[in-house]
Amino acid sequence: MGVSVRHRLTVAMTAAAGALLLAGCGATENGPVIEAPPTANLEVVGGASSLSELQSLLNSELAQAGSTPSDGEGTQILAEVNDLTNDQSLLTAERIDALQTLGHSLVVKYETTLSGLSSDVGGSGLTSAQQRSVQAMIANAQQQLESLDTTIAGATLVDQLRSEVLSIEPSPRVDGLITPAVHTALAAGALETAAETLTTRLNNLSGRVSQSNTNAGAEQGLQQSAASEIQRMYATANQAVATLTELTPAGYPGNAAALTVVKTNLSNSQNGAEAAVNQDLTALSTCLSDDQSNTAC
Repeated sequence: MGVSVRHRLTVAMTAAAGALLLAGCGATENGPVIEAPPTANLEVVGGASSLSELQSLLNSELAQAGSTPSDGEGTQILAEVNDLTNDQSLLTAERIDALQTLGHSLVVKYETTLSGLSSDVGGSGLTSAQQRSVQAMIANAQQQLESLDTTIAGATLVDQLRSEVLSIEPSPRVDGLITPAVHTALAAGALETAAETLTTRLNNLSGRVSQSNTNAGAEQGLQQSAASEIQRMYATANQAVATLTELTPAGYPGNAAALTVVKTNLSNSQNGAEAAVNQDLTALSTCLSDDQSNTAC
């Protein structure tokens, strides 16, 4: 996204505090001068453009993050390698050729997976800096695969080939770590985009808040509450990406617990902070409508 997280948070908090700073920021006959909302940056993200679609996208990404087997295809690959190395009907050269073919096909398969993930990141709601961090994680895995592919292609011993082919899955951890981590980062991007959507709604409503409103006190409280919850959403998304991009294949499976915590935090933020903001904005809209008839909300 083109607008920095810090700027979006500043705008949200400025809007919430604007009415309370009436004396210091100046006023017109229509009420306090509140900073104008930034240009809305609500392009379609991952096929989602509305708040409900973004919620569905977040849940979908978390579901995909949890659907990858922890050991990937390790068991299946081991069985295939054992079949080839133990097949006494094959000549040594034939075993070598078969293992090289198997190894290369696995590398291509995982590279295809990584390419798809990279494309998804490019069209996500993550900030440019966050996208670069996630893309770096993907690129590191791709480099490991390319190195293994080169080694396998030049290997001349069955035992060496067996070892290299068996390392294709655990070395980059495309299935066990990279894929679920990237999907979780994409969920963080969906949460961040939802926060942007809510920030725009808050700023639009805040432009109608005035000290002279019948429900000014209640409206200012709702502004502050909504801005605080939006800040929590941004903070959760930021921390999620920061944690995910520090995970490495070498730390697996010990770092799998950290991945689980991040997924839980994102889900809780959607069900907690995001729901609270929606509730505050609905109440704020009601209060503003009641102002028209001088009715307390």
